[in-house]
Amino acid sequence: MRSLTFLPCFAHQLNLCVGEIFKESVEFKNTIDKSIKLATYFRNSNNKFFIANLKELQYETYKKYIIPIVPAETRWNSIYMMCTSLLNIQKALQILAIKFEPPIVESRRKSGDSPKISRAIFEIINSEAFWRNLLSITKILDPYNKILNVLQRDKARLFQVVHSFGYLAQFWSKYEDIEFAAKIIARLENRWKSWEQPLLILSCLLHPEYKMECFNNNIFNINYSVFGRWIIYYYRAWSGKDSKCILREFDDFRLSKYPFDINSYNHFDGDVWRYWCYISVSTNELGFVACRIFGICINAASVERLWSCMGFLQTNRRNRLMSSRALEMSKLRADITYSHRLISTTSKPSFNNAIFEIAEDNENNDQDHEENNDENLVDENLVNNNKNLDDDENLIDEDCDEEFENENIDQLNIENDFGEYLQGWVEMLREEKNAIDDDNYDDENIMVDNIIHPAVDTNAKWELTTLFKNNLKLPF
Repeated sequence: MRSLTFLPCFAHQLNLCVGEIFKESVEFKNTIDKSIKLATYFRNSNNKFFIANLKELQYETYKKYIIPIVPAETRWNSIYMMCTSLLNIQKALQILAIKFEPPIVESRRKSGDSPKISRAIFEIINSEAFWRNLLSITKILDPYNKILNVLQRDKARLFQVVHSFGYLAQFWSKYEDIEFAAKIIARLENRWKSWEQPLLILSCLLHPEYKMECFNNNIFNINYSVFGRWIIYYYRAWSGKDSKCILREFDDFRLSKYPFDINSYNHFDGDVWRYWCYISVSTNELGFVACRIFGICINAASVERLWSCMGFLQTNRRNRLMSSRALEMSKLRADITYSHRLISTTSKPSFNNAIFEIAEDNENNDQDHEENNDENLVDENLVNNNKNLDDDENLIDEDCDEEFENENIDQLNIENDFGEYLQGWVEMLREEKNAIDDDNYDDENIMVDNIIHPAVDTNAKWELTTLFKNNLKLPF
């Protein structure tokens, strides 16, 4: 099983870190609860009178309407977006609260009296401590929001995880509330400690822009010599072979020899995985390990999107779909989404398009000379077309019957294709199981099992607060 790498969804891990902030601060937790109550109040249709007045006040104040966002448990960054949306309409909310201020002792409204806002909502809006805490929460969640937007992408890499959590550790080390910051840092350290740190750090060492630049030079066991041991380990575990030249190639990378130089990397617009795939043919062993490391998917966002897609197809009122129909609907939705993406993408003029336009102009000039000859053929074509119309009418009925039969055949083909698709997955799982058995056999031959796994090796653990150089910048 050493050939398989088990890592958590790091986007989900970051969301758990956000939740830990409110576990450690009761004041922040109460502020978020009040924010949810406030946002929900102005999204409830029962309060449409106050919603309409808030909308008018926003147009007068901001010249636009900003809808308060209600957070959802399954929607990442929704708490941050709720906080920012409320702060953006703070002035309008305060004017509304003053305009419809309720009495201290609420009573039944008489006919003809103007409606009054809820007393609980008024106290939230009128509280300076609430807005102060909400602003503090927004400042805290801002780096989390930016980092999460990167970590949930399909092309996110492990080195971005390392940089992100290193930045968060330094962010909290500079926080003004030392006691609160210490609790958050302790939680970050515990989470970081449970991960396979050599694999994460290697993703930085094998990155042409990172290498040793971001790590603390005072840590004696963070260098290429020490991590050469882990390079050998991963090559053995993943390939089932003994390494012969990987350390020499690792040293060439350290010295930035071609093609390991930064100029070669700059040709790939920051795509480190594509860079290593390109230069892997120039290496015997190092490229294999690097491609494997940078090819690791660090999140489960794609699976989340599949659930969202299935939620769009399978609803409470449409819950008896056959597999063939669900497959057709998913293809249709994917095609519509792709078409919208193509429309939104603006086409840029290229050299090939310019050549095509020149060639098209030349063809138009040639066509002008041929138009006179074509006019003589028009009458003959009209006569032939009239004859063909009679034949086409006789074929219409036959085509209708054939189309009906083709629809039935297509339906059967879709069901057969879906069955073959599932069978392909079964075969892939069977092959994977056989590969695992083979890997276990190879592991026994090269004695990889005698090495302590890097995820539990106490000598392969480093602290976030001391691992990096000071003043680590926000990575994205």
